[in-house]
Amino acid sequence: MTRNLGGTELKRLHRDWRRRNDRKMALMLDGVQNPFNLGSILRTAAAYSVDHLWLVGSPSPNDAKVQKTALGSQKFVTTTSC
Repeated sequence: MTRNLGGTELKRLHRDWRRRNDRKMALMLDGVQNPFNLGSILRTAAAYSVDHLWLVGSPSPNDAKVQKTALGSQKFVTTTSC
């Protein structure tokens, strides 16, 4: 199930995240449908020391295809599905 985040909700999410973290990087991915693409993004995010990925309308990081492409890098990036 996917829901759209309104401007106010997105601002609130960003503000709350900034309060809890000091100089960390997070990415929000919206609608990445292909699990192989998500695995590649996880690998790249781990290489660039991204601390958190917010997944909106994307496959689960526990999907076998995502894990195959991520090559274990999903262990280094925290993910939250929205």
